[in-house]
Amino acid sequence: MRVVVWVLVWCGLGWGVLAQPSPTPITRETVGDLAPVRRVAWDAHDAPDVSIPSGWFTLSPDGTRLLTGRSVAGGVLWDVPTGTLVGAYGVGLEADPTAPPNLIDARFSPDSATFAALHGAPSPDVPYGVWVFDAADLTERARLEVPADYGYPFRVWLDDDAPERYVWLEFQPDLFDPDLGAWQVVRFDLTGEGAPQAVPSGPENDPDSVVRVGRIPAPLAITATEGGEVKLWDLQTARVTYTVQLPTPPTFGRVNQTEGVHFVWRDALSDSLNLLDFVSGQNVVIAPLEGEYIQALMISPAADVVLAVHRGDAPTVEAWRVADGQRLALGTYWEACSRVPDSVALSNDGARLVIGCDAGFEVWEVSG
Repeated sequence: MRVVVWVLVWCGLGWGVLAQPSPTPITRETVGDLAPVRRVAWDAHDAPDVSIPSGWFTLSPDGTRLLTGRSVAGGVLWDVPTGTLVGAYGVGLEADPTAPPNLIDARFSPDSATFAALHGAPSPDVPYGVWVFDAADLTERARLEVPADYGYPFRVWLDDDAPERYVWLEFQPDLFDPDLGAWQVVRFDLTGEGAPQAVPSGPENDPDSVVRVGRIPAPLAITATEGGEVKLWDLQTARVTYTVQLPTPPTFGRVNQTEGVHFVWRDALSDSLNLLDFVSGQNVVIAPLEGEYIQALMISPAADVVLAVHRGDAPTVEAWRVADGQRLALGTYWEACSRVPDSVALSNDGARLVIGCDAGFEVWEVSG
């Protein structure tokens, strides 16, 4: 079966959008002025066949582009500073257009210039594929049909050093045939010149780990044993880079995407909010949580501010200054959201917090 790509682009402001001034980064001095500055409804465009089913998105590292899925297979790209639709692409199956492949995962390159999208369909007869697009104009840069013998791909990212050439995929055993594939990480050469290079998944093949913390951006991964031994992994080498012993295992958190060694976390019972420095091994209890669940945690590039979105049953945005544990109630996010956010992300420079839900996405920046 042949996979066919078609690209449709609608431009709100055209391709020559003027550069927008960069917002002020979130720090312990500026976080008190963090506020919503922009709300963009998923239907805020005049493209009749672009429908977005959920608030899941992936944000470019520089915070200027946002990609989400669409009801038919493909993706929709937004300009975050202006809130305008950049364009949409579709991935259709020529043989069966009624069952197009869905968007499984997507990730921007480290320089925010391109993004890789992993598409597949819930059928053993449909191949998985990765498409790489230019983040400025949705020009297709590369395409890869994923070999079926590796298993089920569920995560994609572009290589830090050579994003134009290599794409990484994390696999688990095939959903339809558990004997096919394995827990592994594979690097593919988008030029077709080099052979794929596979390594076992360190976290998934570790016999001692009982928890793998979710929402940790690859190539990092964090696991914990029942006794509280926490490991920071490099998925691309299947090696542990740091090991720290904690009194209780973390079950939820977020790693600092800028330097990759600070980890904000909570335990299974949400007793407290913590910040772990993998390099020094020091863990600091920032504040008690008293059993309240937090939907999303973010940490500033300098690791001096922790952000929390949707604590307990309230649509709130809160922050803690790490140095003294001072809590700041920053307000509530978009009342049009009918459920908890599907995605929350912070740009690598710590200047834009983006919250996505069924209604659209909301951008928070330091005001004034």
